[in-house]
Amino acid sequence: MPPGEDRTLRALGLDGVPREEPLLYPGAWPRESGLLVGDRLLPLDQPAREEWEEDGRIPVLAIGSNASPAQLRHKMAEF
Repeated sequence: MPPGEDRTLRALGLDGVPREEPLLYPGAWPRESGLLVGDRLLPLDQPAREEWEEDGRIPVLAIGSNASPAQLRHKMAEF
């Protein structure tokens, strides 16, 4: 990722929340896999995937509105 690159959901055009605006359903989906950290969607690279396996984590396939980072961020806000 280039230094200073804005990876916020707003900058990526992924900030619409279908739960708050139903006409946006299923929401904007990212073009690539990523790691949702707060309001940023960070790209994943191969070393990150290897670290997942070492930590016992598994990838998740998101379908429907759960593939929208803004929808997930909204749903998980209380956690």
